[in-house]
Amino acid sequence: MNLDELEQHLLEILEQTHQRQQSVLELLDQQHQAMIERDLTRLSGIATELVGRAQELQGLEQQRAAVTRQITEMNEGLGENPSLQEIAILSPEPNRRDLFRDIRESLLHTQEQVTSARDRNQSLASNIVEANDDTLRNLMSTLRESGYSPEDTPRVVDRRA
Repeated sequence: MNLDELEQHLLEILEQTHQRQQSVLELLDQQHQAMIERDLTRLSGIATELVGRAQELQGLEQQRAAVTRQITEMNEGLGENPSLQEIAILSPEPNRRDLFRDIRESLLHTQEQVTSARDRNQSLASNIVEANDDTLRNLMSTLRESGYSPEDTPRVVDRRA
């Protein structure tokens, strides 16, 4: 492949990456709603889909790294592990420079949204676990007060008195 083809291929990989990130964002929104609704079946399905997207993103990252290495080898002005911004600056095609900049901004923006949605979901999950723990503690306390021991065995009450 020549430099032009490599840059075009890199842009395609980056666009696919952006699409997968958008898909992850949608799944995180669905996960949030399923947590609110306490829909465990849906949560399980979403978790499986998220793992699949993560694997796809990992594969795309490996492809991106390989193409970037090839571009670096063909372009002496680039150092080792160049950023998209550096590749864009040295691209011989002015339109492609703009495309690299645009996709870079889109990727960064989407990654921020994914991080925010992930943090929101982790916080909600933590709150749900805490609420469940509180409910179980209160239930156990109520059971003990009403004559049941923590082992769930009823106390023997002498009714002769």
